[in-house]
Amino acid sequence: MRARKALVCIALFFCLALIAASCANEETLNPLPGPTGGDATMFDLGVPLAVVPSRVMPGATFGVTVTAQNNSDGPLKPGDVTLAYQGDPAFKGASLELKATAAKGTTATFSGDLVAPAPGVYALAWQPQHAGKSFGSMVTASTEVTCSDGVFCNGVERFAGNTCLPGPSPCDDGQDCTMDHCDEATGRCGHDLGAACASCFSSCVPDCAGKQCGSDGCGGSCGTCNGTCTADGQCQGTCVPSCTDRICGSDGCTGSCGTCPDGLECQVGGQKCDCSFFSTVKYMFQLDPAATWPPNFSIVAVNVRHIDIDGTDEKTDGEFMGFGSNVHTTFTFAVFGCKPNIRIKREYALSGKSCEITETITDRTTFTIPPPIINADGSCTAPPL
Repeated sequence: MRARKALVCIALFFCLALIAASCANEETLNPLPGPTGGDATMFDLGVPLAVVPSRVMPGATFGVTVTAQNNSDGPLKPGDVTLAYQGDPAFKGASLELKATAAKGTTATFSGDLVAPAPGVYALAWQPQHAGKSFGSMVTASTEVTCSDGVFCNGVERFAGNTCLPGPSPCDDGQDCTMDHCDEATGRCGHDLGAACASCFSSCVPDCAGKQCGSDGCGGSCGTCNGTCTADGQCQGTCVPSCTDRICGSDGCTGSCGTCPDGLECQVGGQKCDCSFFSTVKYMFQLDPAATWPPNFSIVAVNVRHIDIDGTDEKTDGEFMGFGSNVHTTFTFAVFGCKPNIRIKREYALSGKSCEITETITDRTTFTIPPPIINADGSCTAPPL
């Protein structure tokens, strides 16, 4: 009887040992699960860092990478978290995906490609999300879309017809008798006078001896006559005024076909009024220092586009403006032109909201940018300039 009881005890002990070993093996083969499921609060990306090119060409495809410390409850796997795009709507389908599993405490890398829209300065932003639920802080960056290659001596490139076009030489003075040269290092132009440029020298002595009309040899005139001026400066015949295909300048006799508005000069034989070659318009912008700005104000993206007198877009530029350490409270925009005519787009960014306004303003070069208006429902409105 005692021997039978002893055998039963040994058998029970053996069974319990097998069960314990099975549990130990099961615990070893099944590690603790990562932060899966629908609770976005289980995820923590710390302070993500976005790497974005500072300047890209319109239409170019460029890569964006965001790195973040995985402080979540466990490993992050592709599909767990998406960085949903929340920035300027000009960029389409620009969300970033996790490319590889990141263990807890290691770096998670999100990446994707963006396609640059039309020129301008753009605010980019991504919101971490899990299963459509947002968590953590928004990842922000900026980029400038521009046709400019940063080279002074090949002129200012411009955007027209959805493509970048080369700009005119910045050092062409329009004179056939000069030799133009450009210094890229200093951003300056020089013009050497040729042998045919004697009239350009200040020491030129006018000569009208024996002449009734025509040039005095120094850019001046020896007189006009109601007829034809011969090559040797003599009046001959009767002059017949003609303004065919002309809107300005001389009628060929002593009269005029019209005058140009202030700031413009008569060009192409009287066929058009246009800016002189070296005319410049300088626009200046400043955040209103006397105004009260909302405490949750971040930046205002200012995109400007100068419009020439013929209605074509001549040059674009932009700036992020604000009161932080990496932004500016003033912005200056200079362009070849003779008449202020500018289209201004302002995009205000505040915590959790944004608002924008686009205006076209003529005959004005100085602008004080006011703060956004906070509405009763918490939204914002961009006030006019």
